[in-house]
Amino acid sequence: MVVERTRDRYAVSRPDGDPELAAKYEVLSSAESNVAGIMHALDRHA
Repeated sequence: MVVERTRDRYAVSRPDGDPELAAKYEVLSSAESNVAGIMHALDRHA
């Protein structure tokens, strides 16, 4: 998946990164969040 391929690009994803920041980042960038954003955009344009 994309997460595995891009993990080293972002400090938040590195093993030595801040776990609290990583949790916040996961909420904002998770698949569930992305789908919700896409559905919201589609609903606005329907």
